[in-house]
Amino acid sequence: MKRVVIVGAGPVGLYTAIKLKQRGVDVTVIDPRADNYTRPGIISGMVFMDLEEHLGQPLEYDSHHIKDVERSLYKIASALHIDIQKYTFQTLTDHGVIAADSQKTPISLACDLVIDCSGSKRVVMSDINRRHTDPPFKLQAIAPNSLKNHFIAYITMPTEDAALLDTPLPTQTDPRTHTQALERLRLQFGWPEFSEPYLMHQTLDKNKVCLYFETPPGLQADQQEAWVQALLQLKTGKDTVSFAQTPLKSGKKKPKFTAFILDPHKATLFAHQESNLPMVIPLGDSQIDPDYRLGIGIVSGVTRVDAWIQSLTIESGVITTIDLELYTAQLQPLLAEFEHEIITSIRARHYQLECDLKTAEQRYQRALAASTEPAERQSIQAGLEEIHYRRTMQYYQKGLEGYQNTLDSDRNIALDAYGNITHELLLARSQKALLKALASIPESHAIEREKIRATLQDMADKYTQLSKRLSALNKPVNSEAYSQKAFVLQEQLSESAQRPRLHR
Repeated sequence: MKRVVIVGAGPVGLYTAIKLKQRGVDVTVIDPRADNYTRPGIISGMVFMDLEEHLGQPLEYDSHHIKDVERSLYKIASALHIDIQKYTFQTLTDHGVIAADSQKTPISLACDLVIDCSGSKRVVMSDINRRHTDPPFKLQAIAPNSLKNHFIAYITMPTEDAALLDTPLPTQTDPRTHTQALERLRLQFGWPEFSEPYLMHQTLDKNKVCLYFETPPGLQADQQEAWVQALLQLKTGKDTVSFAQTPLKSGKKKPKFTAFILDPHKATLFAHQESNLPMVIPLGDSQIDPDYRLGIGIVSGVTRVDAWIQSLTIESGVITTIDLELYTAQLQPLLAEFEHEIITSIRARHYQLECDLKTAEQRYQRALAASTEPAERQSIQAGLEEIHYRRTMQYYQKGLEGYQNTLDSDRNIALDAYGNITHELLLARSQKALLKALASIPESHAIEREKIRATLQDMADKYTQLSKRLSALNKPVNSEAYSQKAFVLQEQLSESAQRPRLHR
């Protein structure tokens, strides 16, 4: 492979170009934003230290932003005389890549290897996929994430207000004030949770603050400043918080308010080769989307690049072979580790949302008791009913998932080789959670109520079947116990159906 084109001049794209050039391989990097790095985002100083270790040389930077990583790597790449062009990728051809310059003039780049470092856009992978009925580069969701909408903002605000962001929420001691602020987020902006939006901030110089936070789905551009204001009021406990977008530097088009989606996916194919087209290899965020809250995306990306570099045989500046078997063996554990970190992060946030419902219920109850205004009480009561419903459905989901995990492949309650119930404790806990959900669900949610009843009825039927199976296995005591469990559960279902309930 005599010529390599890297699509994307971000941290991983530039790092890959540097590592290849250091081994004598000619590389062309294309990216319309090359040498004009303004991407927002603060990163840990450890990222720079790790990169310096991977590169074996120091980086030049005066702050800890993603743009500083990109600028530092760009300087190194330029010093190595790497060909970096402000071109936009268009398509693959039998001889390489067609790109376009700033005037949209087509540019032909001959190559036999294209590395997709275009991040979550995955422009080269998408170009391959559009040629196939069954796309070779499939994307797989890493973990379900209900809060996908995120935001970054650079603002200036008074030092004393910024300091409040570092302290526990003062509004937690005043349930009514806190509830009012949270209800504003929910009613005015459509925030779907009863937890405060995740907020991470970094105080910079001259009263500047960088904020990362979650936003409700569908937040419009003309609502962004109002959302920041409402969020700062919630976090500081103040009625108003003065802030402004940081001023633009002369001649710089630096985004100050930037919305983005956090919905990590991974590519299931590490390389693709087909006739009459260059080989395509995704690296960095094109392989797997990061979770910015972890701050490990860049380092993980360059570590995976190193694994790929080790799979290459290079002679006289030409890549003669790529040992894909070796590359796959080295890459898979690195991806698995990174994926595990992402899953853990997303699940931790979801668990926090679930736990916060109980706290929110208590806070809303205290706020309702303290409020005397009819409109406010109506809003709080509506919120309480929604919290109650969500907590009920938590019990249902917990019970349903637990119950399903006690069943074998034939959908019977699983027994081990000795005829013992494999997950007896989990089965009991699942029944308890489902009964709690049935007792709590408002009559107004008839569909959900019937789902809970149907699950419990299935459980009662399974108990009866289990009793017969245990009897056939000569376990009369256990058989009688589950016959009794089936009877009691059936009675509870009958009583629930007859019991008058209040409509919420």
